[in-house]
Amino acid sequence: MVRLPPYVVIFLVTSLSLLLLGGSDDRLTPGEFISLNETLVSDAGEFVFGFFSPTNSTGDFYAGVWYNNIPQRTVIWVANREKPINDSSATLRISDDSNLVIVDSEGGIFWSSNLSGFGTPGNDTAAVLYNSGNLVLRANSHNILWQSFDHPTDTFVPGMKILYNYRNHSTRYLTSWKDANDPSPGNFSLGIGSSTPAQFLIWSGTKLYRRSQVWIGKMFIGLRAINTTAVVYITMTEDDDEIGITLGVSDASLMLSSGGEDLYLRLMDISLGTSGSKTKARRIVIIVSLSAIIVCLACIFILWKFSEVFGVFKDPKNGKLLCDLSSSTDFANNISGSNEFIEGKPHQGPELPLIGFENILLATNNFSESNKLGKGGFGIVYKGNLPGGKEIAVKRLLRGSRQGMEEFKNEVILIAKLQHRNLVKLLAFCIHGEEKLLVYEYMPNKSLDFLLFDPTQKTELDWGKRFNIIKGIARALLYLHQDSRLRIIHRDLKASNVLLDEEMNPKVSDFGLAKIFGGNQDEANTDRVVGTYGYMSPEYAMEGLFSVKSDVYSYGVLLLEIVSGFRNSSFPLAMDSPNLLAYAWQLWNEGNAEDYVDPSIACSCARAEVVRSIHVGLLCVQDSPSDRPAMSSVVFMLENEEATISAAPKQPIFTIQRNLNPDTGHPPDDTYQVYSYNNVTVTAAEGR
Repeated sequence: MVRLPPYVVIFLVTSLSLLLLGGSDDRLTPGEFISLNETLVSDAGEFVFGFFSPTNSTGDFYAGVWYNNIPQRTVIWVANREKPINDSSATLRISDDSNLVIVDSEGGIFWSSNLSGFGTPGNDTAAVLYNSGNLVLRANSHNILWQSFDHPTDTFVPGMKILYNYRNHSTRYLTSWKDANDPSPGNFSLGIGSSTPAQFLIWSGTKLYRRSQVWIGKMFIGLRAINTTAVVYITMTEDDDEIGITLGVSDASLMLSSGGEDLYLRLMDISLGTSGSKTKARRIVIIVSLSAIIVCLACIFILWKFSEVFGVFKDPKNGKLLCDLSSSTDFANNISGSNEFIEGKPHQGPELPLIGFENILLATNNFSESNKLGKGGFGIVYKGNLPGGKEIAVKRLLRGSRQGMEEFKNEVILIAKLQHRNLVKLLAFCIHGEEKLLVYEYMPNKSLDFLLFDPTQKTELDWGKRFNIIKGIARALLYLHQDSRLRIIHRDLKASNVLLDEEMNPKVSDFGLAKIFGGNQDEANTDRVVGTYGYMSPEYAMEGLFSVKSDVYSYGVLLLEIVSGFRNSSFPLAMDSPNLLAYAWQLWNEGNAEDYVDPSIACSCARAEVVRSIHVGLLCVQDSPSDRPAMSSVVFMLENEEATISAAPKQPIFTIQRNLNPDTGHPPDDTYQVYSYNNVTVTAAEGR
């Protein structure tokens, strides 16, 4: 038997110990535990998970997450806030049933993640503290079992989501500490109400205490963190299941810098002050009365204008009111404010047939639910069958939708004048009383989002089809921006507005928000910012400025969605990136662009096409419009495999920082103001 010299044994033991101690300290695996004097530290060193005792505490301990680089401990999440730990031998571990638990020396449970049905944890099960401050229990790198961001306490941090679920009426909300030294639930809570438009609500116990202004339809609410150049923004997402609001920052260094700058929104259990109820009631009566008078006058004006613009007249045969759009020069001219917006004869209306409302009722089986294809922000789409068997799609505009008569006229005129294989074809239209309907060619494969974001349907879109869709949408935008008789900005390009025909060819649709530019016009602005969360360019969302480069930005977001299979507005928190664009940039910057591809189609991908597409997408979503390529360049880069893309994309910061100082790269002091969106504090905490 060979005996090793003592110094060799000591060297091996020391090396093994260093290896064991030098492993990742941001995670906990089965069989390991954390005691009261041990911690987990996120990979970038910004957050700590461990046990703490509040000031003036009498031996009570809590498990929580706090900032690592702020001298004064700032806790953002507490696990056992309702049951403090009074056993110095307590530990945090992963239990035999795959739960994250805090147990005492005898095995009694102080706190649990309360999962069921997962069985014995596997070797790859781990509790990981992410760089966002999110404590995640996962079965593997992609299967999230539980995460602290789904159970917020009193602090709203970037990446966290406050929501209201329409189906089960559940809410995810913040609840204040009882006081500065007691993490147990206090009297105040903050969340989202079920009413629309959305607004933050603060409750004192079960009584509504304070409400914010309603959501005004913008993607971002600008907030400048104190003593920093960063901008804070709030993003709202909504679907049939839930409405949610997330907090974001334009500069990731707020979360990751070594200087310790951190941003959080905290609900404090303090009195916010009240006003006299009698005075408030009198104000409400006056405001309601004046509003009613204004609404009545507006309705009278609209009815008069409607009859003047559309040439309303009676059909002598049946006495019904009809609208002759072609009889009015204003129908075309009101869209652009100019008699020159259509070449040739601006006084002519759309070259489309009017279809009778009775024919639409017959074709759609009286708008039967079985004929319903989908619902969007402006209306419901139904499948129809005309006599002779021709299939059509009928968009019935919602009476309370954002798309009013102006948008309706816009869509009718624009689509009637545009002809391109990647634009949807409008067949006819109908106005019947308050009903406004558009009749399109039928698309058997519905819209892109129906397939792309459905886990069971997305496999129908292999890489070849996706790349064809990417190029087809680019050609459609090039036609709108440059090759058609009109120069058109779509302003609402998104997955649900791209339809797919029987061969999966894309057709861009929905021109209700489109704007027409004159021959020499490059940019315009508006006080009415409309569009879809996740697709609006920073300059448009923040300042109302739009141009062809606004469409380029939307196209870049859509391209990155098509490649990844993720929706930008509901990007998974578990991916440890604030949104889809950040995730794409991170992988691109690390040289791992291939990892960005939707796993369901990874086997069918052509690497060169994937990398080229992601490169183009990142060029399109750059923050400055001047940095984004024109659609002519986009089409050239996508369709020419031999072409070298020399431009390197700049990192998007996902909000607007226009008018930067050329010397500092920062906005001037008067460019931004500090806002509190809902009268709850927003703080930028910096290390001393």
